Amino acid sequence: NKGVATNINSAMALAAGELVVFAAGDDCSLPHRVETLSSEWVRLGKPSGIASGLKNIDEHGKPLGPSEWASALKRTLASNSRESMLRLFVQSPEHTMPGCAAAWSKETWNKFGKLMETVVNEDSALTFRSLLDRGLYVIEEPLVLYRTHAGNIWNVTAPTTRFTPAY
Repeated sequence: NKGVATNINSAMALAAGELVVFAAGDDCSLPHRVETLSSEWVRLGKPSGIASGLKNIDEHGKPLGPSEWASALKRTLASNSRESMLRLFVQSPEHTMPGCAAAWSKETWNKFGKLMETVVNEDSALTFRSLLDRGLYVIEEPLVLYRTHAGNIWNVTAPTTRFTPAY
């Protein structure tokens, strides 16, 4: 375990394609996830970041229902300028695309370079970089089954800091 930033930096250094599709922890990607993300990414002019919706499942794979983040972020992106989105992002991390559902442009990565080793939440850093570069796009279709339970690394390591100004 080298830490989030070091692992992401290593993966991005090895990636040879134009779009790097992330997968996280014990989540499950649907079989057509990469095909859908990549075809939409090309159709949209290759934005810096693209993500799909999620369906929540428990630790045993039992469905818990859809996640609403994709619809909410898509509406926010559609109704705000890039400058407004940057302000919203800085004010509240709820405007972050979750890494487990995201894919990122290698070109944007190359513009900004490696993540600092102190970064513990790559999806926030990459969302911010994407907003600064060629923007974000959200596909509402759920393409990831997001496993959520008390033992999630996120829930164990940061249960009280999530979505607070200090975070």
